[in-house]
Amino acid sequence: MKLSLYLPKSHIAKRVIVFTVLVSSLITLVITSIQLYRDYHSDVEQIDSRFHLIQQIHLKTISESLWTLDEYELKIHLEGIIRMRDIIYMSVSDQGKVVVHAGKIIGTNTITKIYPITHIHQGKSTQIGTLKVVASLDKVFARLIDKVWVILVSNAIKTFLVAGFILFFFQAHVTRYITQLSDYVARLRPNNLADRFAFKDRHKKPLTPDDELDVLAQGINEMQSQLHQAFEALKNHKTNLEATVRNRTRELERINAELESFSYSVSHDLRAPLRAIEGFSRILEEEHVENLSDQAKHYINRICANVYKMSELIDELLTLSRVSQKVLERDDFDLTELSERVLNSLSSHYPNKSVKLVIAEPLKLNADEKLIEIAMTNLFDNAIKYSGKEKPVVITVGQQAQDDQQTYYVRDNGHGFDERFRDKLFLPFHRLNRDNSIPGNGVGLATVHRIIERHGGKIWAQSTLDQGSTFYFTIAKPA
Repeated sequence: MKLSLYLPKSHIAKRVIVFTVLVSSLITLVITSIQLYRDYHSDVEQIDSRFHLIQQIHLKTISESLWTLDEYELKIHLEGIIRMRDIIYMSVSDQGKVVVHAGKIIGTNTITKIYPITHIHQGKSTQIGTLKVVASLDKVFARLIDKVWVILVSNAIKTFLVAGFILFFFQAHVTRYITQLSDYVARLRPNNLADRFAFKDRHKKPLTPDDELDVLAQGINEMQSQLHQAFEALKNHKTNLEATVRNRTRELERINAELESFSYSVSHDLRAPLRAIEGFSRILEEEHVENLSDQAKHYINRICANVYKMSELIDELLTLSRVSQKVLERDDFDLTELSERVLNSLSSHYPNKSVKLVIAEPLKLNADEKLIEIAMTNLFDNAIKYSGKEKPVVITVGQQAQDDQQTYYVRDNGHGFDERFRDKLFLPFHRLNRDNSIPGNGVGLATVHRIIERHGGKIWAQSTLDQGSTFYFTIAKPA
């Protein structure tokens, strides 16, 4: 097996090693601190035991030598005792004056004991001096420092050996298989979803439920299998959907062609009998005017008026049909200029009405200019038709921000309508105003609604009777 497999390339392995080293180091420091604390107390207890030994064994000999004032013997005796471990200084004093001493005091980390030297003479105990014993802790600390280095170095070696083994084991038995899984998932594409995952160089061939890696591999294979099934179902659905769309498109094209043919047929086939009805009515009125009563003349005028109304209805239906079939040609244009042009065109149809157009600010729009012109024509025409005869018509065009979208409006000061019936406002052949003296067929607003819908927008209206109406519409931004 290649050595590169066991190098710490995996971030998981690196984190495991770092965590192992940190925890091992912390444990080593705690154990070392406890061990050093115990060793320190053990050394201090040993010094105390040496002090006790000096008091119990040597103090009597020192007392006899001092009693006889044998300084030489005292000197030899003190130099023998001072050879004990950690004892650095001893002195015998008589009435505060050092008689003899051995060694010297070095450093400040010391423990000092002072014992009274007594002698029994004639059954009476008398203090004849004092014995001072000084032990140094420097060697204790030096031994502890040596132990610290030995413990730290040995534990560091053991820690890194264990970490290396864990790295080796973890990389060999965990991370390289996780890497295989991640590489497999990264390579998954719609065209290779049928390929099932299998570990490389794994001793256990069958997947087992007791091994976490096998469970993970099994889960990935199940997920891959479900994805494959879902993708195949999606492909089949896409194929069927494309076929359905093609069939529906052909059907719609056929229906649109039939509708267009029907529209032109209606236009020509209905206009011919209408022209005949109007023509024969006028001939009847002109050639037999002397024989016709006033009632008959009224009926002839009614026939001609309805023929004209029927012709207008055909024109509006053809306009609605063309609006639904026309290909959108969106571009930026000046809505202010278009509104003025529309009003100038309509003014000639209403010579007896005073119409004022109010536009507060320049208006720009991105849409099909020809269709928007048809829509504005119908909105302006409604505003003029449904205005009172006694006051001038005021049409206001503007824009406002509403629901994070630019909204345009056309406001008039006409009769208005009852908002209880506004759901029928944009339906063909529905007139909310029943005044038959006002021309109209109920197709104009349906045409406006269709134009706005084709631009991905929406249109609605608000009104108060005898206070005018406001038509709002939005235009979706071009894709």
